[in-house]
Amino acid sequence: MSSSPLFPIPTIFQLDNTNNQYFQWGPIVDGLSVVNGVLVSNPTYVADMTITVSLYMNRDIYNPTATPGTLVSAFGTGGQLVMTYTGSSGIYQVTIPSFTATPGGNYVMVLDAPSSPSGYQGHWEKSVNITTRQS
Repeated sequence: MSSSPLFPIPTIFQLDNTNNQYFQWGPIVDGLSVVNGVLVSNPTYVADMTITVSLYMNRDIYNPTATPGTLVSAFGTGGQLVMTYTGSSGIYQVTIPSFTATPGGNYVMVLDAPSSPSGYQGHWEKSVNITTRQS
């Protein structure tokens, strides 16, 4: 069992200001084996994590201890959302309700799964660009 499941991660996320959005994360898998670009064993999908999602402004993604940033309290309830398993192939999803934040690229989304019944853990931090949706 791996304590840090593996899956591809986008370089940066974009969220539209004042617009409801869906956010999916995954697939979160353990046991995936690829040799020379060919899948040689079936993945084991991790389906029992509780993942909290928070948005921070001015956080140092490489050194969050020194520069933790400011929690964007308008993001979710008290600055936090909880992702749920979609029931399909290690994919987790959350609806991000409309929130207001200053547009720009100085944001970091933090995804935390401190533990799960099966023993998996995860912590991810990704850069976020906030834009204003144009009608």
